[in-house]
Amino acid sequence: IWGLIVKDDSWTQEVVNMNCSTPGAPVPCLLGQHLARVSRGRPRGAYLVLLIQDWAGDSQFITDKLFESLRPHLYNKEKSEIFLTESGLTVNILDALGCSEDIQMADPRKLFGCRQGKLSTQALYYTGDVLEEIQGQSIASVDGVSMKRKKAVSQVCSIKLKFRGGE
Repeated sequence: IWGLIVKDDSWTQEVVNMNCSTPGAPVPCLLGQHLARVSRGRPRGAYLVLLIQDWAGDSQFITDKLFESLRPHLYNKEKSEIFLTESGLTVNILDALGCSEDIQMADPRKLFGCRQGKLSTQALYYTGDVLEEIQGQSIASVDGVSMKRKKAVSQVCSIKLKFRGGE
C-alpha cells in the first residue's frame, strides 16, 4: 500500500529516525475504511489519511522531501489532500505537513465504515505489514452521541492508535 503513495522511502525513513524531545520517534500510519480494498488492488476512489503524530513539530521542516517522495499527484492545498493520479487514491496529508495539532477535514465520515451498528476503520503502520481493525472504544465522538452511525463522527472524533513503540 505504501508503494502506491510513495515512490521511495526517503521521507518515511527520515520521519521514523527523527530525534524528538518526546519519547520515541513518530511512526507514519495510514488510516481509513478502504485500506483492505486498497490492499486487494482496488485503490481507485479510496480516501485515506496519513498520520505521523509528530508532537515536536519537526515534520514541517521536511515537507519538501515528502512531496518529492510522493508518486505523481495533484495537490489540493486548501484541503491538504493529494490525489494520486496513477492509482486514483486520495490522501489527506495535513498531519504530515506539521501544520496543526488537530487534523481537519471536510467530512471525517469518509474514514469510517459502519457494520452491524458499529463504527470501524483500519490502520496500517509503516513499521508493520498487517492491517489493524479499529473499532469500539478506540473511536470516540462528542459526549452523548450514539457511536452506532457515521453521523457520530461527522463533526468531531478521536481515534486511539498505537504510536511510538506501541504506546
